[in-house]
Amino acid sequence: PLRRPLAAHPPTSSTIDPGNSWGRALLRGSPGLPWGPGGTPSRMVKRQGDRRCDDLRGHDGAVAAGEVAVDGSPDVQPSKERVYTKEEVSQHNTPSSCWVVCDDMVVDATSWMPQHPGGSKLLANFAGQDITDEFAAFHFPPAYKMLKALQIGRLDKPTEISDDLRAFRELRKSLWKRGYFRPALGYYTFKIALNGLYMAMAIYLFLGQQSRWGFLVGGLLLGLSWQQQLLVAHDVLHLSMVKDSKLAFRIGRFLGTFLCGIGAAWWKFDHYTHHAVTNVISKDPSAGALPVLYMSERQVEAHEASETDGRLPFLAGVAINCQGYTYLPLCLLFGRINLHLLSASWQDLPYMLGHFIWLFALLSQLPTWFDAIGVYLVSNVVLSILHVQLNLNHYRNEMFLDEERVKAGFFRHQLASTANVKTSWWHDWFHGGLQYQVEHHLFPLLARPHLAEVAPMVKQLAVDYSVTYHEGEFMDLQLECMAALSRVARWFRERERKLV
Repeated sequence: PLRRPLAAHPPTSSTIDPGNSWGRALLRGSPGLPWGPGGTPSRMVKRQGDRRCDDLRGHDGAVAAGEVAVDGSPDVQPSKERVYTKEEVSQHNTPSSCWVVCDDMVVDATSWMPQHPGGSKLLANFAGQDITDEFAAFHFPPAYKMLKALQIGRLDKPTEISDDLRAFRELRKSLWKRGYFRPALGYYTFKIALNGLYMAMAIYLFLGQQSRWGFLVGGLLLGLSWQQQLLVAHDVLHLSMVKDSKLAFRIGRFLGTFLCGIGAAWWKFDHYTHHAVTNVISKDPSAGALPVLYMSERQVEAHEASETDGRLPFLAGVAINCQGYTYLPLCLLFGRINLHLLSASWQDLPYMLGHFIWLFALLSQLPTWFDAIGVYLVSNVVLSILHVQLNLNHYRNEMFLDEERVKAGFFRHQLASTANVKTSWWHDWFHGGLQYQVEHHLFPLLARPHLAEVAPMVKQLAVDYSVTYHEGEFMDLQLECMAALSRVARWFRERERKLV
């Protein structure tokens, strides 16, 4: 029913504007200029040696310009002037027919989903929806050329947005103009070297000192090195150190997977989705730790609805009842092991094996297995503070249904689902940018050194439009997080008693 009008002939070299960057890319391609279903390139490949491609790369090497279609059935180019209503776009809300809206352009992203650098699942979460702000958050400006290539039309009328969202977009545009999104190569190089020094000191204490006090300090330093290096790897994978996404992924994989044992490929898909649908029930993979920790009553009800008998598994019910008490021990004692298991993937297997090989070789140099196990436990507990840091930014905040996220808009949704940590000079460094989680969620490409500068601007914007800006001391937020988990446990117990 929504079939697009077709052009009379496939595009040829005579109908392509050579002054247009996408046109130049096509003119470098094969003579037939084959097009895939829907008039979009069915498969893209980078032309080797074309350095202009590097400027348009997405998060995992996806290239917007300097690529050509090389296979697929011949088709015709759709008219980009075709007009659609929001209702028409919203009907294409499945992986097999995924349309999205960006800056009032209607884009058919179906053929691009398997190649999407953030994963097809992330893109499927937004099928039939407006992605203007989410796209702007994760992509450098040249990526819009790729979006333009997939455009099939435009909306029949401009999208109406709230005043606070309009002001937020103006702030984002201003930050781009002022150069805030430039990668901070020097800053992160220094951080990597400093964290490497912590690890080198730990190795010296393990190999050069034969005292258990030395082993204890070495375990603390090894855990600190892991915790800080993972925070750097997080920023690197957000393209905050280098703009070249392939290089960033290699650096992030070395730091995060080989040195620290957390799979970079898993992180990429999981974390990007978390950013895009923060605290959205059944969509955010980092919201809670089902079936062990539930952040809200609505999350419990959603899990129950997914079960065939409409009830939680027995062990999940047991876990909810005591989650207010088990939360911290679970984070500190099992958070690290849980991430090892969650992030294991075939893509990262060689690097994960490399991590455990070098770690085993190091610990085997200690005098006894008692010492080795002790050092391993101490270092993992220190690293696991990172899990507490990550969780308190979100666990005590509001959870959303997807339609509520859409209605709130990007700015209000991110501020409602995220909190900042107030810090002092002596421990600000330890949080590794997580103390500015609000700003990081609004501007994922923003390098860590700029977060403190941008925070007052975001806070003022929140004040101007009466949007709640969550922030608090570390211990206060931690207590609020545990109180939220305890509240869910009490609600569950009371409900179960009524049912009996």
